[in-house]
Amino acid sequence: VPPTVEHIATLTNSARYVAVESGNKTVLVAETGRGLSRINVATKTVTELFADPTVTGKVVIEAGGQTALLATGEGIKRVRIK
Repeated sequence: VPPTVEHIATLTNSARYVAVESGNKTVLVAETGRGLSRINVATKTVTELFADPTVTGKVVIEAGGQTALLATGEGIKRVRIK
């Protein structure tokens, strides 16, 4: 059986990393040169959480789900996501 592929969202820039939030209904996306966004998988809505043109890498949701660590050209930043 071939895999099913579903388009979730169109982003302005390239998605560098994706982190699935608790509950599997939303994901955080680190976009190169843009910042951190949340995508609601059911509604396909993209919400910008943190604008930063220096985003270069990974996003990791911290224990508790209130904050995430985001790699940028200026170092690691903690972003409140809830």
